[in-house]
Amino acid sequence: MILWGSSDSGAIENLKFLEEKLYNFKFIKITKLVQLKKIKSKKISLIITGSAIGNSLDKKLIKFSKLNKIKSISIIEHWTNYKKRFLLNKKYIYPDFIFLNDKKAYIDALKK
Repeated sequence: MILWGSSDSGAIENLKFLEEKLYNFKFIKITKLVQLKKIKSKKISLIITGSAIGNSLDKKLIKFSKLNKIKSISIIEHWTNYKKRFLLNKKYIYPDFIFLNDKKAYIDALKK
């Protein structure tokens, strides 16, 4: 099962697109962390998030993935604030993988 969620509307559209194209996988969308209580973490094989700035669902899902040893991917669909997107309570929390929208974003993100 792939769990996904984001506080960012742009990322949500990208994640919906992924869910439609990868129809062979079971996706579960969450909008609030409370919903995780109903889902057994052992059944989750991957967590995909956006990269919303601030105290967002995205970072809370990354934190959940780290605590439960679940691989995570975040999607950055904009060309700014690469590091700030992963700052939570004055600490950086990064997913296992970051997907960017093009080569320019990749090069810029590596510089940061």
